[in-house]
Amino acid sequence: MDALVSLAGNSNKNYNPDRTAYLGIPLWGSFAQSGVSLINLIHLASQKIRNFSKNDKDYLANLACTACTLALEVSPRIAEVDILIASHMATAIGVSLDRTSILCTYPSDPILASEALKGIIEVGWENSLDTLLELFSRGVVKAGERGELANRVIF
Repeated sequence: MDALVSLAGNSNKNYNPDRTAYLGIPLWGSFAQSGVSLINLIHLASQKIRNFSKNDKDYLANLACTACTLALEVSPRIAEVDILIASHMATAIGVSLDRTSILCTYPSDPILASEALKGIIEVGWENSLDTLLELFSRGVVKAGERGELANRVIF
């Protein structure tokens, strides 16, 4: 949210941070139209991406936050994909013809991405990077081209 203020200051003196709710998934816009404040939307997103888990070692919550923040492509053949979609705000974008795999992603959503990063910071980078290392070893996440993932983690 705060990153948008500096951009808005140069082009529009009437910047309204509440409009951020309409930049992401339609759920946030619907809540905003019904009168839910931006602070409450942000709190809901931070809870929902982790499926209301407060456990630092929660593998799926760490996977969800890491995948959303680093724009990781999660393997469609892992058993956890349906849980990511049902409980951790992932979006299903395709199903195989034999219905054995589901392709999912995290949408480009400023509210969800900022809260996923906040979730990583709260549990600590160590736990999130341990989860990422486990994902590599299981073949759930691929590093991509040389330096691609390292660049995402650093920046």
